Amino acid sequence: VQVPSNTMGAKKRNVATAAGKKRRRPEAGQESNESTTTKAPSRNSENQRVSENAFSQLKSASVILVFAMMLGIAWNKIESPDPMMTSFLSEICRSASCAPFVIPVQRYLQAARPIKQGEILYTIPRNLQFWDLDALRDKFVREHLLSARHAKTGNGLATGAFLAAWIALKLNESQGSMDAAQQSYLKLLPSSEQSMYHPLMWEKQDLKEALGAHSLNYAVALAYRDMVESEYSALVKASNGRYSDMVSELDYKVARINVLSRSFNPGPGSPEEDMDNEEMEFYTELGFNFSSGCQTLVPILDMLNHHPNPNVGYRYVKAKRAFVIDSKTQIPSGWELFDSYGKFTDSHLFAKFGFVNGDGSGWTQASIGLYHRILDTGMDLEFSYHSHDVGSKRNDKSIQRKHLTRYLQYDDGYADCVEGPGTQPEKFALKKLKLEHLLQIANNRKHWIVHAPPRAPGSRPAESSSTIDTNGIPELDPRSTNIGFSKLIETCRIISVVNSDYDERALDILKENLGNTDFVLKQDSDSLEYRAVSCLARLAGTSLMQYSRKLEEEKAHLLSLNNKENYQSLQWTTGHLRLGEMQVLHLLSGAAFSIAKSLEEKLLDKTAPENTIRDRPCPKKFLEVFMHNL
Repeated sequence: VQVPSNTMGAKKRNVATAAGKKRRRPEAGQESNESTTTKAPSRNSENQRVSENAFSQLKSASVILVFAMMLGIAWNKIESPDPMMTSFLSEICRSASCAPFVIPVQRYLQAARPIKQGEILYTIPRNLQFWDLDALRDKFVREHLLSARHAKTGNGLATGAFLAAWIALKLNESQGSMDAAQQSYLKLLPSSEQSMYHPLMWEKQDLKEALGAHSLNYAVALAYRDMVESEYSALVKASNGRYSDMVSELDYKVARINVLSRSFNPGPGSPEEDMDNEEMEFYTELGFNFSSGCQTLVPILDMLNHHPNPNVGYRYVKAKRAFVIDSKTQIPSGWELFDSYGKFTDSHLFAKFGFVNGDGSGWTQASIGLYHRILDTGMDLEFSYHSHDVGSKRNDKSIQRKHLTRYLQYDDGYADCVEGPGTQPEKFALKKLKLEHLLQIANNRKHWIVHAPPRAPGSRPAESSSTIDTNGIPELDPRSTNIGFSKLIETCRIISVVNSDYDERALDILKENLGNTDFVLKQDSDSLEYRAVSCLARLAGTSLMQYSRKLEEEKAHLLSLNNKENYQSLQWTTGHLRLGEMQVLHLLSGAAFSIAKSLEEKLLDKTAPENTIRDRPCPKKFLEVFMHNL
């Protein structure tokens, strides 16, 4: 299966062009049939003159655009334009301000001549945009969908869900309420067939096999998938089944993919959008928060491909109610235009947009949360497995408590494993407190997940998004990469603390701080720090071992895919995702192991019980006793 790059797909459709007679100017020497008598122009004739001028200007602009396209082809700097895209732009540019020296090539935009830094390329007015506010103001949405809630958490749906629901309705109706430009845009959005590359359309088992069941890549992709499926169920339930009669789950998924991958943030709702205090209060009561901005689909802007170091920028100008696109750098003739979708890790870039750049320009991340699901998905308020309602009766803690016990199966720092409350009551009591403190931070991503900066921060967009990078694969240099894992060590201190730590006050300290969400178990002795860092090395190393290939084997496999036939394929994309996460885990485990070795050298008595680091977990029966007594 070939995974296309993040370019705009268009529905295959027949387009009937309206044929009209051309107006001919009288040739030299040819007399006009009009009377030569001088009269005051009538209102009708004045309107006709204005219309003729407007038509003449539009005609001139079209000629310039066609000329620029043909000139580019003649220079062999561009490929033939997609006729559907050309038709779409000619319709959109009747309302938008479009630079004639930017032209469509296949499904992206390209410079037809050298572009200077700071040149304005497009201005897309409000009447061409599709906002979440428009969706929330729709009569059907207001009457039948706004009460929708996620079934498992009771959380409200994000505004992007309602925008997608509304777009899906628009695509399935006659569209008589929209002008030609809006219709041409919606028809150009990718269809279900063209969206099959997106992970939202994959089977769960396929995601698991491609990314690794234990991996953070899989957890993030699964969260987006679960979100969209839960949204559709919520919309159907809120409308008493009416929505499913109008929009299928597949059509909603396609619309949601378009909103996820193509929407932009114009900023908070403002008076320019006719949002008064009453309307704002109405949305606030429903749980919507527009302080961080709205979501909108913006024709033309969403045709640009992504790069963290783009050559094009955009901004929303409230006074004009328009998105303005301009060049951030000089752009050579024949080069593709790139903007930035924002700061995303590769795992979120893949799960949300369906691709990775593969040039090391993006952030990567990895998790040591090997045994439990982190309910905070990292998607802000868009979706979470955790209820936003503090009074929720969901039994998340009891579910997580069982999985969290696996982090306590080594009993480092003790000469013998902790058998149970009958033989070692103090040690068993501390172990139970450690579990409760792990439960307090179980869904705090900072305590389990580490981020690594771009492996190739100086990477710049290539001439085209279809250009293959033949310079090898991104490498994560441990000498120059600072990933900062102090929060992960704090987690491992909780896992590794023993009764003798903190002058034998460890039990009291943990007991006194139960429920204290700001509590941090600070550094104490070299022994505790040695155990904590060793714990981190173990968790990172164990996570790395879950992959079917070793790191060097994964590199070799990815290098074999670095060719024209496999570029941006499913195997190429998922290979880059696996490699990025494996590199972070390898760096993390190596750094932690190196620190542990340095701390070990400082220990006065390496054979003392508090310096015990087990190679294997304690017998399973001890963990079963522990779980039975919770």
